[in-house]
Amino acid sequence: MGGCFSVSLSCDQVVNQVSQWLCVKESYINNLEENLTALETTMDDLKATRDDLYCQKG
Repeated sequence: MGGCFSVSLSCDQVVNQVSQWLCVKESYINNLEENLTALETTMDDLKATRDDLYCQKG
């Protein structure tokens, strides 16, 4: 009736997965200022393109 299953992972696999996840998170947090600067630059470029398109229509 009820399904039963088992998952077996070695401790090394779990530790490796967790450490990889933490490294990715740490990298993102450490680069947050650079990421925000790049995002602001991209947003400014997109807004300028949008403004150019609005001017061309009018």
